[in-house]
Amino acid sequence: MKSESMLLKRRDRDDHPIPIVRLRNALERHILTRFEPMAAQQRLEKRPGSTMRLSPWFLSSFLALAVIIGGGVHYESEGTGALASSSETDSLTLRYFGAAGWELSAVPEGSADPVVVLVDPYLTRAKLGNPRGWDPNDTRPSYTRTDTLFSDTDVIDALIDRADFILVHHAHPDHVLDVPYIAHKTGAVVIGHETTINIMRAYGVPRSQLITVRGGEDYDFGDVSIRVIPSLHSPLGDKRYYQPDVVEKGATRPLRINQLVEGGSLMFLVRLGGHQIITMGSMNFIEREIEGLRPDIALVGAAPSHLEIYQYIPRLLRLLGFPRVVMPTHADNFQVPYGSEIAVRTKWIEAFSEEVRAAAPDTRLIVPQHLERIRLSVR
Repeated sequence: MKSESMLLKRRDRDDHPIPIVRLRNALERHILTRFEPMAAQQRLEKRPGSTMRLSPWFLSSFLALAVIIGGGVHYESEGTGALASSSETDSLTLRYFGAAGWELSAVPEGSADPVVVLVDPYLTRAKLGNPRGWDPNDTRPSYTRTDTLFSDTDVIDALIDRADFILVHHAHPDHVLDVPYIAHKTGAVVIGHETTINIMRAYGVPRSQLITVRGGEDYDFGDVSIRVIPSLHSPLGDKRYYQPDVVEKGATRPLRINQLVEGGSLMFLVRLGGHQIITMGSMNFIEREIEGLRPDIALVGAAPSHLEIYQYIPRLLRLLGFPRVVMPTHADNFQVPYGSEIAVRTKWIEAFSEEVRAAAPDTRLIVPQHLERIRLSVR
C-alpha cells in the first residue's frame, strides 16, 4: 500500500501536453502491473513471459483525439474514438474517466490555454465493494470499508496534466478519493459541500483552493460559470438508503473508506465553450431545482437504481427541455482497472439507451468510452 505521503506528493508541472507515445506507454504499464501480483508498495515490474496486453479497442479509444458534433447535432464517432480536428473556436471537449468522472475543457477566444473542469475525477478504480464485480484476472489487493485507501498516483499522473476547477457531487470514495491528490498536483479550485471541503482540509489542500457551497450558488469565473444545484443521492437498498453523516471540520488524515460519507448531494450546470452541460453524480434529482434549465448536454446518471424513481428519464429530460445531447454516466464497473473486459456494463447502457430513445427520439445519445475525447462544436 502506498504511504500517506504518496497521496499528497507533488510533481513539477509540465506546461506541455504529455506526448501520446509516453502517455500510451504509461497506461500500458499501469494496466499490465495492475494484473500482476502486487508488492507491498504496489510498484512492480512486468513479469517475464506475461501475455496480458491492452485490447486494440482500449488503445484506439484511449488515443482518440476528438469526435466532432455540429450544432445540428451529428455524431461522427464509430464507437472507437474517431480521429478528427476542428478549427472552431467555440468548442468543448469531454473525456470520460468512469464512475461519475469527467473532464470538460475548452479554449477561450483569444487564449492559447484551455479552461479545464474536472467532475468527480476517480481514476484509482479500487478493488472495493461487492466481489461479484471484481475481475478474476485483477490481482490487486482488495479493500474493505474499514481500510484506508490511497490514490493510484501513477495512473493519475499519466492521465491528468492540468485542471482549473474540480466539482464534487458528493463525498463517497468513488467521487472524492482522488480529489486531494489532483488538487495538490494541479492547483485546481475544489467546489463542493462542507463534507467534501473538510476532506480537502484534512489532506492539506490550501484554503485558497476551496469553495464551500450548499446548492443555489451561481458563480461567474470569467471563461466558465458554474451553477450549483441541490440534489439527492441514488435510492439504493430498495429505497432504504439514507446517510445523514458528515465529515466535520478538523478531521485528520488518513481517512478510512467508511469515513468518506455522502454529506449531501449536488448537481452542476457548467457553462463553458459555448455549451451548457448539466452533470449528475447520482441517479436522482429534485424536480423544482432543475425545472426550466436548458442545457444542451446532459450527463445523466444511468445505473439501474434510477428505475426506483418514478418516470426518471421522461421527467428528467422533459424538465430540462430535451437536451440535444445525452450521455450516460455512473454506469460502468469502476471496481476494475481501465482495459478490463468487464469495465463496461453493456446491459445497463443498452437498457438506459432504449429509455432515452423512447422518451426523446430527437435527442442525440452518445455512449462515451473510457478516456475517449469527444468534441462538441457550436456552429
